[in-house]
Amino acid sequence: MLVAAATTALGASAEATWELNQNSPNFTIALQGGRGVMADFTNNGHLDIYYSGNSWNSIYDHPGLWPWQMSSNLIINNGDGTFTEDIIGSEGTGEFNETDLDGEGNPKEYYRYVDPKHGIAPVKFGHYATFDYNNDGLVDFLVSGVTSGDDYAGYRERIPNKIEYSWTNDDGGIETRQAFTVLYKNLGDGRFEIVEDCNLPVVLADDNHGQSMFMNTVAWGDYDHDGYVDVAFSGLVINADPGEPNRVSQLWRNVDGTGRFEQMNIAETRGGTWTNAVTEGEGEEKVELIPSRELEGWFLLMSGNVTMADINNDGWLDLVFDGWADKVSDGIYEVGSNGRVYLNQPDENGGRKFVDITDRTGGFYLTRSGNTQLVDFNGDGYLDLINAGYGDHGIGWKTLLFNNNLGDDPETAPEEIFNFGDSMDQYGLPNEECMSIVVRDFDGDDCLDLLYIGKQEEAIFYGNMAGTFDRSANFAIRGFDARDGFEAIGDWTGNGLADRFQTGYTWIHDNAEMDGKNYRELTGNGGDWGWGKWLWNNTTDVEIIVPDAPANVRTSLDEEAKTITIEWDDVDAYNCAYNVVVLTPSGKVIANLPVDPVTGFVKVAENKNIAIRPFVNKYTLPYNEVGEYKIGVQAVSLNNEKASAIIWGESLSSVGNIVSDMAAVNVKVTVEGNTIVANADTNADVKIVDMIGRTIATGVTNAPINVEAKGVLIVNVAGKSVKVVK
Repeated sequence: MLVAAATTALGASAEATWELNQNSPNFTIALQGGRGVMADFTNNGHLDIYYSGNSWNSIYDHPGLWPWQMSSNLIINNGDGTFTEDIIGSEGTGEFNETDLDGEGNPKEYYRYVDPKHGIAPVKFGHYATFDYNNDGLVDFLVSGVTSGDDYAGYRERIPNKIEYSWTNDDGGIETRQAFTVLYKNLGDGRFEIVEDCNLPVVLADDNHGQSMFMNTVAWGDYDHDGYVDVAFSGLVINADPGEPNRVSQLWRNVDGTGRFEQMNIAETRGGTWTNAVTEGEGEEKVELIPSRELEGWFLLMSGNVTMADINNDGWLDLVFDGWADKVSDGIYEVGSNGRVYLNQPDENGGRKFVDITDRTGGFYLTRSGNTQLVDFNGDGYLDLINAGYGDHGIGWKTLLFNNNLGDDPETAPEEIFNFGDSMDQYGLPNEECMSIVVRDFDGDDCLDLLYIGKQEEAIFYGNMAGTFDRSANFAIRGFDARDGFEAIGDWTGNGLADRFQTGYTWIHDNAEMDGKNYRELTGNGGDWGWGKWLWNNTTDVEIIVPDAPANVRTSLDEEAKTITIEWDDVDAYNCAYNVVVLTPSGKVIANLPVDPVTGFVKVAENKNIAIRPFVNKYTLPYNEVGEYKIGVQAVSLNNEKASAIIWGESLSSVGNIVSDMAAVNVKVTVEGNTIVANADTNADVKIVDMIGRTIATGVTNAPINVEAKGVLIVNVAGKSVKVVK
């Protein structure tokens, strides 16, 4: 049974209260086929809103324009209750069409589009990631999705490496889209620029030809502790060649913050990962054209959700993939809806690998066409797994909760961490598919609640002390489905509670059950259906307490290993995680979550589960600059939107000389395959360590040293250090 943990519960009947933000009807652009996200894109200490999609908008209803133009909109939170818009605008050209007259008989003026300052190209059915890929202290933006002819202005022509694909619709017509993945670098002045050669894959959600938003197709976090955020994907690969996988589960490593990512095939999948054979004919005439082959080091090929978090509280981020798998070779699970749990563990060469620890009894069948979240539901400090969708193998429509068994017994074997899925309908959660789940404490009672996006008319199911859930009343404005719209979550107002921003084709009530207000008048919509741009302030009458700060913070530096370490004592709340912050001598800001190092303001609203779990109490990172390092830690609530101040440890001064361009004085390092040679004008010992400080290989100068490990390595020679990427 699910047992809720709470310390200051308001009672089972508590519900959040919502008020339509007075500015929301004044946002210029409403849309469907798209979503929003909250983050401090402008670095002003407040969460902004970015959203993109398309619908009819009057600003584009002019000669020379397309009224259904795809939009790209940044709502800047000024912090005083007002906002500033940065959108694709329109303006008159001064030229008129003498044959196209308005109602008064005057020629209509031709218009043109006006570029937004932010420079982000519009996207439909977008999947977003907000992180700082280069540690400059600014929130960068990863966008994956599709574009089409509705981008009449042609912003799609600026997007590199698009892949075009087509399908036949129900009416027999041909639909064409272009899929893309783009990394945007935040320039710090309100502008973003495309990182041209990031090398990340184009992966689409496995639903409705990629035109869907309820799956988590992208996850992110620093899996290898090198100080840079890495990215994982799950979904469909477009136009795969025969014999090549069209479903993928992949991990991509951030190469030293350069903007370049490399695929990491470092998984140990039980039974291996195999492609499908390509055949021709049937029965006795069936001929194998391309045989199945094993993909060494690949994660099991699935298209669905990917989540990244530390499930065993060892300080390292793990991976969970779920969705549709059409080739499974472990002798336990069958094709169809599946799940795989990969534990991040050290490999034999000093690097990292992901070991398949999925339950060996066949008890970890997950659903497809749904959503997965890792959340500590029972308050024991370990992340549980909730999965909702449609499952094969006799599962049907289900919302399943897998309790993390480490909370009951820390000695639990890895394969038994998630071994039983409890059907949540007995606790008040409905069984649905084609929907996404957001888990927060919306009403401030210290019990986790679930927002259903795309189903149940976007109701919230409020958790209570009994471990069950109570459905909220219908919202005054509610969404259509999670293929068409979404809800972005974050603290827009700064009161510590999660606010909501709705996009999509929404139903607007004229006399809502919740408060009796006529929202058709309040929104200025005038009808019962309208495109969403609705920001809801969470006005629940409850005081949200800032988490206590970590205590007994200690720091240390290992000059030989070239690492810095911070240790701390946890706060007395298992619903907190820990954000380690490092200020380097050159001014870089390394953090698990993007944060203002002065105020402690966390700059993102989602994916906070990648912060360090309870009971870890320690974090080690490499250093590669000479000078003073400052390192601290803060507690971040995973129930609400508050975080403690950053508690700084004693500053650390690195010594020695680290050279990052392989051009140290009297030492030149060359890398060719698995061979590293440290060329020097004198004989000396050579030690090669990884970014965590572990010795990878030893040898002498001017002689080849065999190194199997990959990634960023430091070659130590006669008091000098050279950083190389292998």
